[in-house]
Amino acid sequence: MLYGACWRAGRAMGYLRALSYILQEEPGTSLRAAGFIYTGMSRGGTWDRKGRSRFDKGPIEPKQIYEVEAKKARNVAISSSIPEGGVV
Repeated sequence: MLYGACWRAGRAMGYLRALSYILQEEPGTSLRAAGFIYTGMSRGGTWDRKGRSRFDKGPIEPKQIYEVEAKKARNVAISSSIPEGGVV
């Protein structure tokens, strides 16, 4: 339910695509129910680099990638609440 709500909110703001990365042991049931499609695996790995030390707080294993895209790109009209002349 939360994935679907996030995607609807994103579409309302003009987003055309959303991605989610989940752990290998997670089934992805909620993502599929919200219309996301499995698209592959990430490489995984650490954020730590020779020139910039990082401490990994989360799992560094490869993750499943799920994606959803808008069916059609649509123009979103943006209306301004500022009156003509720009004075509020």
